[in-house]
This record gives sequence, C-alpha cells and structure tokens, in this order.
Amino acid sequence: MILRVKILITGRIWLAISGYHLFSAHEWEIIKVIESFKESGVEWVCPCHCTGDSAMSLFRKFYGEHFIPGGVGKVIRVIRGTG
Repeated sequence: MILRVKILITGRIWLAISGYHLFSAHEWEIIKVIESFKESGVEWVCPCHCTGDSAMSLFRKFYGEHFIPGGVGKVIRVIRGTG
C-alpha cells in the first residue's frame, strides 16, 4: 500500500495508520516491512488492531517518538506547521 501511495502522490507520507496484518509474521519479516516503511519516507506510524504484539514492539523500537499506539477510539491531533 505504501508503494502505491508513493506512485500516486508527490509529497511525503507523514503517517501510516492501519492494521498492518503482521500478527503471524516472523521477526525478520516485520523488520523488512519496517525498513520498507523507512525507505519510503514514512515519518510516523500508528499500527492498529491486527498488527500483533511483536510487530507493535518492533515498530515502537524502530520509530521511537514517531510511534503512535493505535486502537479503538484513539484521537490523533494533527497540527500543521509552516515547514
């Protein structure tokens, strides 16, 4: 999906919010996904529902303060800057 978005838009991908369907993936597979997100320029991640605990932990590790834990009822306030 990220690669498709890169084809359709010329701007940056600020946030990828979704269930990433990695609940049954091996650690190396999850790391490959994270690396592809980073290579595609995804600045923030907000994994939800079917991402899985292992993937959540790895996304948190790799994205640090750019990790937003998702879930039902989660409110994300976006403040547009000038840059």
